[in-house]
Amino acid sequence: MNVPLDVADLPHLNDDDFVQVDDTYLEMASIPYRMSQVGVALATILSGLLLSLWLIVGGVAVLAVLELGPLLRRLAFPHLGFIVREHDFSVRHGLLTRTVTTIPYRRIQNSVVNQGPLERHYGLATLTISSARGTIQLPGLPVEDANKIRAFVAQRAMTDSERASDGA
Repeated sequence: MNVPLDVADLPHLNDDDFVQVDDTYLEMASIPYRMSQVGVALATILSGLLLSLWLIVGGVAVLAVLELGPLLRRLAFPHLGFIVREHDFSVRHGLLTRTVTTIPYRRIQNSVVNQGPLERHYGLATLTISSARGTIQLPGLPVEDANKIRAFVAQRAMTDSERASDGA
């Protein structure tokens, strides 16, 4: 028999339970935008001086658009977080559309810690967790935390999978 459950009795994720990623991530993530802005500013100045002053107006408009990237990332940053629970791992992100993705450990197929050059410089890493239904990425974790979470998730995935195959 399939008994209906009361929604009020179901477990839920509280916003207060989510752990926010490292603040340094915000600074690191703005670097590519800043580099682009420097390139556009130089091109604007050169083309404005050599070709037409109207190109400076266009360059300033492009610089304003490039400033939207860091602004939106700064506004979305407080909503980027994760929670490690007994049976699952959840990631929350988004500014206009807020998304919470939860993957039960028994469904996890792979977990990887990646570090690009900027992340290495700042001591940060990106944790990627994959299941048959998709992949979630969590940037902005201190390297030690990312490795601890990856090891825990891998261990729990193996343990929960063994329990599921034993019929427990």
